[in-house]
Amino acid sequence: MLRTANKAFSFTQVNARLAGRPRFGRQVGALLMAVALALVAPAGAARAADTPEQTVQDVNEALLFAMRNAADLGFEGRHAYLAPLLTQSFDLSAMAQIAVGRHWPSFSDAEKQALIERFTELSISTFASRFDGYSGERWQVVGTKDAPRGGVIVENRLITGDGETIPIDYLVHQTDGGWKILDVYLDGSISELALRRSEFTSVLKSDGVDGLLQQIAQQVDKLGTARTLSTN
Repeated sequence: MLRTANKAFSFTQVNARLAGRPRFGRQVGALLMAVALALVAPAGAARAADTPEQTVQDVNEALLFAMRNAADLGFEGRHAYLAPLLTQSFDLSAMAQIAVGRHWPSFSDAEKQALIERFTELSISTFASRFDGYSGERWQVVGTKDAPRGGVIVENRLITGDGETIPIDYLVHQTDGGWKILDVYLDGSISELALRRSEFTSVLKSDGVDGLLQQIAQQVDKLGTARTLSTN
């Protein structure tokens, strides 16, 4: 849990605010899933976005498809569908480095690569778990504003079926591969990367890099298991 501006916040609150709809689903056959994913590839999966707004819009479109088809896809299907787009749209290697902070230079090359891979899996699994149903939601990019070091904040809104507006903003920066997301601001102000950094730093201090890698793997397993059980 992270406290910012005297406000307690945890990741589960995002899911709670998206709740109010039944969580239902069924497992689909491997062939049906493969055909569905092949026919409807995530928006922007084959190209880099030209603008910060387009990067976020591509993510919005992919999330909306995953939400609308959540029951048929299940957790594994949503994960498989979102993975290519999220891997392209997020600067996950930079995010992993920021999440461990000053500890990064002390890691071996193998440890750095393992951390990036685990962080990537955690990020994709979090999205696949969080956006697990649909009840009339829509996304809206409402504007941009400058951020430090040449970054751009894309002001983004999830509008629920009953008209509630939930700010989910993105920090986007320019890379050699185009505009990529570097952080997510839940409720418009809570840095998801800062929350990860606080968590990771605590684990590194007590259990080292091996302990952190193990904990991330456990978090990924829990996300997948919880959503699989909830749809059975």
